[in-house]
Amino acid sequence: MVDKKALSNGVDIVKVKRIKKILMGTHKDLFLRKIFNKEEIFYFEHNNYNPKSVSGYFAAKEAIMKTLGKGMDKLSFKDITILKTRDNKPYVKLSGKAEDYMESLGLTDFKISISHEDEYAVAFVIAV
Repeated sequence: MVDKKALSNGVDIVKVKRIKKILMGTHKDLFLRKIFNKEEIFYFEHNNYNPKSVSGYFAAKEAIMKTLGKGMDKLSFKDITILKTRDNKPYVKLSGKAEDYMESLGLTDFKISISHEDEYAVAFVIAV
């Protein structure tokens, strides 16, 4: 008998220059507070607000929303937290509506990959 697990994926790409402009502007704090959680902002602070890192985390949150099939009008970015393991691998922690919705889909875990180079950051997410 074949195990028919739920499966979903999402991908997003972000132009690093766009995020760098926000981080250097007057709306930096508003942007960070609207999109990211305390743990994520703490990580950014300790990495000098590296635009590539912030772009990668932003792309990851967008990819997760796509994986769940919901947009910003239905879920909050702050219900999605990107964290790192001790060996620096990203993982996802959900809360609130995002967590409830994931459970309703029968999904239990994310596999996430974040990559960046000079101009772009990309995130790919699989939910099982």
